Amino acid sequence: MKSIVVFIFSLSLWAVFSAFMKPNLEANSTLEVVVTDIRNSKGNLVMGFYKDSKSFSKRAPFMSKVVGKRTMRNGVVKFKISLPAGTYGIALLDDENENGKADYGFLLPIEGFGFSDFYHRGILAPTFTDFDFKLGSTDKSVVVKLKYM
Repeated sequence: MKSIVVFIFSLSLWAVFSAFMKPNLEANSTLEVVVTDIRNSKGNLVMGFYKDSKSFSKRAPFMSKVVGKRTMRNGVVKFKISLPAGTYGIALLDDENENGKADYGFLLPIEGFGFSDFYHRGILAPTFTDFDFKLGSTDKSVVVKLKYM
């Protein structure tokens, strides 16, 4: 009887551990994001990570990230994130007053904004294909150059 209890306990323990120790079949790559032309150290950098045009047009990122500016050197902040291979685009807001939203004055944004590997010129929002990039099995770096209007 004791051996049956030990066997059942061991089997249960194995099932629990194997559920948590499954190998990661989808290998991740490291993405370095370099944010440039930051005008001051107030607030946070708020990023939305998009996978396609549909999610960008709905302003529904699959992932958001907030990065403080305490590591800023000469108007530049760098950070790294691990992502599976795929197509991505990053839209960024310099949320200087930390209210979690873009602020506008006379219909134009008063806080900085930028997109991955795309410097925005003009007034209309870019399309996803303007700032998307491919992340493969090797590490990659993208630059987000901020624009203030």
